[in-house]
Amino acid sequence: MTIQGNKTLGGVGACLMLLGVIGTILSVVQFTTMENSLNFGLLGVSSVISLLAFIGFVMFLAAMYGFSKDYAERKIFSYIIYGLIITVVLAVVIGIIWFALFMVSIFSLISNFNLTPPTSTSQIQSVIAPYYAPLMAVVSLVWILYNYKAFNLLAEKSGVQLFRSAAKIFVAGAVVNVAVGVLFAVFGLLGLIDYYVMLLVSVPGGLVQYVAWGFAAKGFFSIPVSTPSYAATTSPVQGSYCPHCGAQNQADATYCSRCGQKLGT
Repeated sequence: MTIQGNKTLGGVGACLMLLGVIGTILSVVQFTTMENSLNFGLLGVSSVISLLAFIGFVMFLAAMYGFSKDYAERKIFSYIIYGLIITVVLAVVIGIIWFALFMVSIFSLISNFNLTPPTSTSQIQSVIAPYYAPLMAVVSLVWILYNYKAFNLLAEKSGVQLFRSAAKIFVAGAVVNVAVGVLFAVFGLLGLIDYYVMLLVSVPGGLVQYVAWGFAAKGFFSIPVSTPSYAATTSPVQGSYCPHCGAQNQADATYCSRCGQKLGT
């Protein structure tokens, strides 16, 4: 796929990812106004938005893969994949830890209540809830750090500095998540907030990161695709500009140092 196709793919994908902010707002509304009751209308809208956001993420991955080929820099895509794999592994590990804490809490409560099982999960949730926030913050931080590397590299290769801005905002969102996660953990251990509040731990940092996706969308649409006028008329021997992307090369180069295309007409 050409740079034009990849920039469109990435831009549309980032815009679809931005729809996730609506899902976040709906989650907060559900929590604050519906008293945790199930609202099928909100659930349906959230499901549609989640599907569109997932499609956007797939488009984003495809675009980053395309740019790694366009600019002959595999790390643009591999950083994203490394971050995704490590995040999934961490999520699985956290799930196992969560389950282990849940089982330990059950046995502890049974022991404390003279071998009588608890009639609800509220007591169990109060025991394990404080661990949820910091663990989720760690997952968010790992994913963002790899995105930071990928976006900075894309900014270097494309010349679009909006990607550097997006990378910084992503990190700012991750820092917010860590700070809120630690704060929620302390409040949870002190019994000042319950399990359901813990589920909102990623909301503040997530809202910040949606701003980053806005910068990323604009950055994708801003990637230049036109070839300088001199590139088509200057041979690689006499001149030093690639006829495909316009990058300057050494006079005796056979392949372009930027896009990897063969030099020549």
